[in-house]
Order: sequence, then C-alpha cells, then structure tokens
Amino acid sequence: MVKGKEVKEPIFVEPEFNEKEFLIDERNRAKSTLMVVAMAAVLGLASGYMEIVGYWYLATVLFIFALLFFFKLLQALRIHIPKRTGQKFFLFATFLLTWVVFWIIALNPPLNVISTPNVSLQQQNGNTWNSMASSNGAYILTIVSSAHSYSIRAAFSYEYAISASNVSLKINSGSYTLLKSNYNNGYLYFNVTQQSFGTTDYLQIYMTTHGKVYSSTQEIFFNN
Repeated sequence: MVKGKEVKEPIFVEPEFNEKEFLIDERNRAKSTLMVVAMAAVLGLASGYMEIVGYWYLATVLFIFALLFFFKLLQALRIHIPKRTGQKFFLFATFLLTWVVFWIIALNPPLNVISTPNVSLQQQNGNTWNSMASSNGAYILTIVSSAHSYSIRAAFSYEYAISASNVSLKINSGSYTLLKSNYNNGYLYFNVTQQSFGTTDYLQIYMTTHGKVYSSTQEIFFNN
C-alpha cells in the first residue's frame, strides 16, 4: 500500500520590519495627539467660558456633538487617524480627558472668580455720598427729626461688571417687598423710609453679572 505524500503546512513567515514606515506612522500619531490635545484644550476653555456667562447648555451641546462626531471632525480637519483600534481609543480618550480638564480649569481661579460681589452702602448728605458707619455687621443710620426718608446707594466691588440690580426691603420680622430703585453707572439708588429708633431694616440686594444672579443681605439699624 502506497502512502500518500504528506502535505506540509506553510510555515508562517513574519513580514519584514519596515523601519521607515514605522517611523512615519509614529510621527503621524504624535502629531495627531498634539493636535487633538490643543483642540480639546481650546474647546474646554471655551466651554468653561460659556458656562460662566450663562450658556452652559451650549457648552453641553458642543461637548456631546464633538464626542459623537469625533473621527469625522478629525477627517474634516485632515488630522491623521490611527489604523489600530487601541490607538484610536487612546486618541479619543486623550481628547475627552483634555477637554474635561481644561473645562474645569476655566471654571476655577485664576481664570474665573468664584467669590460673590462685595456690597457697601453709602448715604447722601447734601450733594455728596459718604460711606455709612457700621457696627456688628449692621449699618448705622442716625434719625433726623425733619427727615421722612433717606437716600441710599449700594456700591459694588467685583471682578466683572454688574449689569443689573434691584433691592427688596424687610422691616424687622416682616416680609420682603420690592423697593423702587434705579441702577445707574454701577450704583443702585433707592430711598429708605424713616423708622423709629431701634428698628432694623433688612435689604436684600440682587445683582446680575455674566448671566448669574447673586444676592447680598445688608442691615440698617436706625439710631438716634
């Protein structure tokens, strides 16, 4: 009986290493990573700024859109996309993390002021405005028998300009009511009606800046 010839399986031959092609691919990967980091950093700072000025929803939409169409965005910008899945994932993760990190940086000092506006009260005496004296956290207003009301203005100190403001008044333990006021050139002008000695007025001042609203409570103690 004649045995058939054994069929030998071909031995796997490892492809020849192409050093030039490898170096070109690594250079393109490095270039793509740097471009993606720079793009994500700019977008992260822009997202933080949009949130600061009150357009957080636009920042969120931009973030989701960029993640969903990340590779199409790279193609449009002619940025080299790696062939391997692992390398693509690394590039996507780099983009995501860089954006989030710079978004957080934009929302914190020194790029963003997280303190609230400082408010101080001034009283009109004749044609001049003078800072009101204070004691134990309350401004002191001296009662004058001939006066029925007093002209007060709130001065603001803040990194950003105050775009609008209003004030509400509460007498002792009553409820807050909106006062007639005028906001002009960085000052909020209003009048306080004279109260009896020992009465405390509570002023709730609201300030709007960069799409955000802050509030500050100031006390006025009527003294004789």
